[in-house]
Order: sequence, then C-alpha cells, then structure tokens
Amino acid sequence: MAKNDSREDKQFLSIRKQLRLRNKRVPVRLPVNTTGADSLIITFDVANQYWTDGVDTSVDNLSVLIARNCSATFTTVYSETGTALATAGGGPDPYLAPAESDWKKKRVVVNLVTTPANSVVVQFRNGDAYGNNTYIDNINITPQFKRDIEVVSVSPDVVCTPAITPVATIRNRGTETVTGYKISYAVGAGAPTQITVTGVTIAPGATATVTLPAGTLASGANAIKVFTQEPTTASGTGDQYLVNDTLSKTSYATLTQVAAPLVETFEGTFLPTGWAVANPDNSITWQKTSSAGRNSASSAFMRNFIYLTAFGQKDILYTPPVTYSDADSVLLSFDLSAATKASPSAAVPMDTLEVLVTRDCGNTFTSVYKKWGAQLQTVLDPVSPLPSEYVPFADYLWRTETINLTSFRPNGPLQVLFKNSSNGGNNIYIDNVNLRTRILPAGLRSNGFVISPSPFSNQFNIWWIQAPSDLRYVAVFNSAGQQVWKKEYNGSTSNVINVNMTMMAAGIYIVHLGYSDQGKDQEVRILKAQ
Repeated sequence: MAKNDSREDKQFLSIRKQLRLRNKRVPVRLPVNTTGADSLIITFDVANQYWTDGVDTSVDNLSVLIARNCSATFTTVYSETGTALATAGGGPDPYLAPAESDWKKKRVVVNLVTTPANSVVVQFRNGDAYGNNTYIDNINITPQFKRDIEVVSVSPDVVCTPAITPVATIRNRGTETVTGYKISYAVGAGAPTQITVTGVTIAPGATATVTLPAGTLASGANAIKVFTQEPTTASGTGDQYLVNDTLSKTSYATLTQVAAPLVETFEGTFLPTGWAVANPDNSITWQKTSSAGRNSASSAFMRNFIYLTAFGQKDILYTPPVTYSDADSVLLSFDLSAATKASPSAAVPMDTLEVLVTRDCGNTFTSVYKKWGAQLQTVLDPVSPLPSEYVPFADYLWRTETINLTSFRPNGPLQVLFKNSSNGGNNIYIDNVNLRTRILPAGLRSNGFVISPSPFSNQFNIWWIQAPSDLRYVAVFNSAGQQVWKKEYNGSTSNVINVNMTMMAAGIYIVHLGYSDQGKDQEVRILKAQ
C-alpha cells in the first residue's frame, strides 16, 4: 500500500483486494472462518519513512481493523503513527524503494474467547497526513484453536533403494499441550499406513518428530501424502482446524545406476532419467529452462530471483549413482552461469552453489566445491549487481567448472549433488554436466611411464603418471650406438615429452632416460617403421 499527495485524507484497504508490494502479490482473501477459534493471529511486514525537511514534519498512520460476523462495524486492533510507525527514520525525499533492513514484522492477536465470532474480516487503513509512502507485505491471517496440529515436513527427499522409512515433523499450532495424536501416510494410490502416538508432551508452538513405518518406493518420482488426526489435549480429542493437517510432496528413489561417463545437457525431459530433486519446502526448486543454455537451447536453473520467502532454504539436484571400476582418475565438469542481485561486496547473505558427492547412498557426503558472490558470478564486472532477473544471453556469460574427484577412485558408485542455498538473490544456471573417468595403460601403471606408439612413424611420446622432477635428460641412440637426439632437463618438465624422429631412418632405437640418481636410469628399445 503506497500513498501520494493526490489521495484523500483517509483511505480504507481491505485484504480482499490485491496488492503488488515488494515484487510480491498478496492474494485475494475472503472473510476468515473462525468458528471455535480462541484467537486470530494477524502478521504482516511494514516499511515506512515519515516526511520531514528538518523544520516541519508530516506523519501518517497505519491501522488494522476487524469486523466480526460480517458486521459493518470495524474495531481497531492495531494502530501506529509517525515515529512509532516509521521503520526507516525520516527524510524529505519520496520513499520509493525500501531496503531489506527497513522491513519490520508486526503481530496482532485478536481475542475470540471473550467475544466469539464465526468469521472475521480484516482491513488495513492508511491515515494520510501528506507524509510519505507506507508499504505492507506478507500478510498472514491464521485462526488459533485449542487443538490444532500440522505436518511441517517429511524426509527423506531422495533415497537410492526402494525402501523408505519416513520421518515426519509435526507442530502444535494450538493453545493447549498435545499428549497424543494419530498420523498416517500413503505412497501414490496405495492404502494409508497409520500409527497412534501416545505419551508425548508437545507444548503450544513446539515441534516433534515421529518415525513412520517402512514403505516401498518405485524408481523415480513418488507422490507421498502425510496427514495427522485426532490430537488429544486437556479439552478433548479432535483437530479443530483441518487446513494444515495434510502435507503432500514428492520423494525420489534413484534406483537407476549409470555407467561412466555421465553426460547431461538438459535438452530432454526434466528431470532426466535417474535424476532427483530435494525440495523440502515444496516451493521453488531446480527446474529446466528453455531460455538459456551453453551451446544448446536448455539448462537447469534455480530461480533465486523470485525465491523471496525462504532465505537459507536448500534445494538439491541429484545425479543418478554413477558406476565405474579400476579408474585412475575421476573428473567432474559443468558449465555455470550466475549473477548477484546485490553487490558481492555488500554485507548481505549471498546465494551459494555447493557440489557434494556421496558413495554410500547418502549416509555421508563430501563437499568438493562451494562458491558464492564474486567467486560464483560469471558476469564481466564482478562487483556490479544485477537488480533485474538474470538470463545468460551469450556464451561469454558462461564458465566451465572442473572438479578433480580422483580421491574417489578406483571404484564407484558415486553420486553428485548440486545444492543451491537461496538468499533471494539472482538465478543460477548449470549445463553440460560431465562425470568421466580415465584408465591408464597397463605399462604406465606398472612401470610409472610408457613410450608410445611403438612402432612409430615420425614421433613418439614418453608419458609419466607424474611429471618426473628428478629427470636430467632424455637421449635416443640408433642401433650403431650413435646419439641422434637429446634434451636436458633441470627439475621442470611436464609428464609428457614428445620426441620427433621424422628425419631418422627406420629401424631399432634405444631411448635412455637419465635421472639424478643414476640407479634409476632406464633404457627402452623402440621401433621406427618404414
């Protein structure tokens, strides 16, 4: 709700209308059903700055009013004016863009015990004294009852076996202590499984976890529904507010293993076969976009730009378990594009991308990559924020990230997780995920080096597993013992040395490797073909 000098002195705004505030639309709300409720809780965020030029001051008022049982008479339950209302001090300029720190949470409790009501309508009143703008957002109106429990969450989101043992978190939203309840869950169209929980003490506002009976998931996505029933308190049994009793979500069983290399460009169906998503809050999560890709039309992305209600929320994109054996090296690469909404140098939390791996079905995880802010973004100016929604429109806005996972050799399986931690910043895109392994030639493994190809036509390579820091020279002799090629080194060489023998005649040659310790010197015969 914003005002200007052209508005009338008093205005009324019902929450049944729509407001676009702080880039978020507050939905239409009908009168709240409060039959049997003890109270009504009204919460909202407000940002205000009073007008002053240092001499004169003009202050405005914000009030919340309620009408019971569709009455035409409204009663004030909250009212603040001037400096009490102001969240950003005062000033002479129009207050057009509240900072995040300007927003303050307000909470109003309406007693419905002494004056019961079957329904309540809420209005917000702006008292205009030609001051400055007032903004409200995140309006939440909830009746409170003696007996009310809700399902907050259920885990795990992803398993790699068909078996699942769900753990549900429930909250006592009522005003009395819960001493028992029933809870059920169903997978897909299967019959619900129910347990009765007794002997507990869950105070008002407190949460509790309960382990549900084991169940079975199919490969891929599974719809899970968890619901509570019959909370017991001092006043009786039965939930008086059924709206929050049920939680529906998707859990994944990543039963399909993929042999290395794993290559995913996100051009097909999302999620790709064997992939999974952990979305604990059932809100914005990893999804496919056809608006951006690296050398392609699509990619996977997290739309942090509009993810404004879940700061610190974690959403995870899982690859299938990747199998490999006897590998000498393991590498992961992916293309990244990201921007920040605020300046990376600002003292505000930044969106974070972390890569983790697990080789034991998620019992343990190892973090192998974690970036945020200036280190994560891929735009040309690392200190410039991008206040509009980010979509990479050119190749130069992408960067290839490579992670050495050789410590997870020689055998798989290995599963990779891309974890986004949102702080309401800007979008993060990934594309062209590639998990690959390499197996060295047998001779290289056994001797520490290999010379190939043999026979050769014009040139050959000497290949070490690690660059030899104590190598002093490489010399090549013909069958008559004449030296035909030599190069000296002084502790600085790569692990591959190329020897060009284009001008030499066909025949047998001897390659001599000379080290600081002459006891390590080696000779290898090699054939130059016609």
